[in-house]
Amino acid sequence: GYAYYSGGVLTLNGYAFEGEGYVYDTDAMYTAGIYSMSALKIVLTDKNFITDTGVSSTVIYAGDTLTIEGTGSLMGVAKNYGILAYNDFVVNGGTLLATGALGMAQSVTGNGVDVLNFNISFFYRFLKLQ
Repeated sequence: GYAYYSGGVLTLNGYAFEGEGYVYDTDAMYTAGIYSMSALKIVLTDKNFITDTGVSSTVIYAGDTLTIEGTGSLMGVAKNYGILAYNDFVVNGGTLLATGALGMAQSVTGNGVDVLNFNISFFYRFLKLQ
């Protein structure tokens, strides 16, 4: 599989990563399997897996609007948050399972989590969209 980034769009096609993600705060040792300070669109094709094993980890950290779409899936595991978006978080297709001990998916300053074109189910300590 592969991950390809161009023009604000990250395509994941059968991509798998396990290990410590990008360290974006060295004092607190915060890491993220996918990290972006700009608006980011993630397109999912095929089955994708991300496990961030860092001390204070997040599967996806977005400093601006995060949009996830496509026909594939992403299963992510981290110690803190599944998905942390500091603006809006929009899911428009695909299957998403992101787990973290501190939270499921959080939109910090945006309008919340918008889910389009599929059902949403909440479970203890993680969010599953399908």
